[in-house]
Amino acid sequence: MKYVRTFTLQSAHLNSAHAYQILWDAADNKGGRVAAADVLDAMLACHGHNFKIVVELAGVKPINVPWLVDDVRLTSIVMSWDNVNLSVHPDFLNFRLRATTENMAAVLIDKLRDALGNAALVKSVTVHETADIYAVAE
Repeated sequence: MKYVRTFTLQSAHLNSAHAYQILWDAADNKGGRVAAADVLDAMLACHGHNFKIVVELAGVKPINVPWLVDDVRLTSIVMSWDNVNLSVHPDFLNFRLRATTENMAAVLIDKLRDALGNAALVKSVTVHETADIYAVAE
């Protein structure tokens, strides 16, 4: 059985290496002061997208469960990225990852495989930044 689900998210991310460095330096300070001008500089480098995320799962439906995947859990994981600045989301900030389309696909496929308990179930995650720019993690 194959299961494909498409999500639409409105999320933002920082755009420049300089903005990410400001963010990561502030996180390293753990409560230390950051100059307001630096924060504003980083936020000016922030922009958003209407991301389209396509998750493809495939496998054999378990006999004791009436579905292939827990859609509520799947939705919760993917939609945790909706209406946020991904650059400061723990999935990216904690690992000092830029919230690029490629990193979004790679992080999400790993996160789904861990959370859904069956790595073979999640076949691919495609993140569309625009109609012409997308990344696929398999």
